Amino acid sequence: TTVHNDAFSYCSGITSLKLGSNITQIYPYSFSHCSSIQSLTIPETVKSIGSYAFAYCTGISGILKIPNAVTNIAIHAFSYCKSFETLEFGTGMEEIPAYSFDYCTSLSKLQIPDYVKSIGQYAFVGCSGLKGILNLPETILIIGNGAFSNCTAITGFKISQSIKKIYSYVFSGCISITNFEIPEWITMIGSYGFSYCSGIKGVLVIPDNVQHIETGAFYQCIGITALNLSKKMTEIAPYTFSYCTSLSSINIPDWISFIGINAFAHCSGIFGILTIPETIQVVDSYAFSHCTEIREIRIESKSTAIRNNVFEYCTHLEIL
Repeated sequence: TTVHNDAFSYCSGITSLKLGSNITQIYPYSFSHCSSIQSLTIPETVKSIGSYAFAYCTGISGILKIPNAVTNIAIHAFSYCKSFETLEFGTGMEEIPAYSFDYCTSLSKLQIPDYVKSIGQYAFVGCSGLKGILNLPETILIIGNGAFSNCTAITGFKISQSIKKIYSYVFSGCISITNFEIPEWITMIGSYGFSYCSGIKGVLVIPDNVQHIETGAFYQCIGITALNLSKKMTEIAPYTFSYCTSLSSINIPDWISFIGINAFAHCSGIFGILTIPETIQVVDSYAFSHCTEIREIRIESKSTAIRNNVFEYCTHLEIL
């Protein structure tokens, strides 16, 4: 009724796998690195699949079907299964576990059913075959850290009002996202949540329900040209817009009180006059370093604390 740990791992000569109908559990590493397996049918009797059970089975192709009886898939169960194109979930899955399908690079058809409530961290990281708009059902309450990071062919996403927070690295490195709008019900964007999303272009609008944007949330989003910040934000976190090289002007609103380390560093497109409003209490170190096209700095309050190297390598700065 079970296939035990490492039972057939590294058996690279196995080309087809047919498991008996009495098997209920597949233990960790059972078939990991069986790189020649092309056809896999998981019996309907299986209830759990252990960590790395089929990891690096790079030959499994076609449709990967998770039976209805499966209620638990452990970490990295199908990591680096690079050849299957379609993933179908059984009705027993309420959670897609962490790292379960990471770097399944040929996966192009993914429909997450409406009984799934959460997606674990890095569950689909590096699934570069996923294309188009990512539609997530209304039942999903949490998308874990990095769940879709480096899914380089996703062009946009649709999430329901049940999701209030975009956690760290969720869409980091999704370079093809061009259909971009932050839903108005989002209250928080985690660290590096949209970093390296070079396809995001034009004015970035942060809806007024957003209260916190964490470190590096839009780091190196090189297509952003202007900002419209939420009225509930009080600070710009470290590295938030660092290396946003197309950002040509910034109007720091008067409800912001703190600008973090390297917040706008290397934003080489910012041109002309930069005004620091009187509501700013602290501009932290290197906040505008390497902003080479700033010509003039206007600091409206003498009580604003300007930390070390804030304007380092602002080589065209004429008036301060």
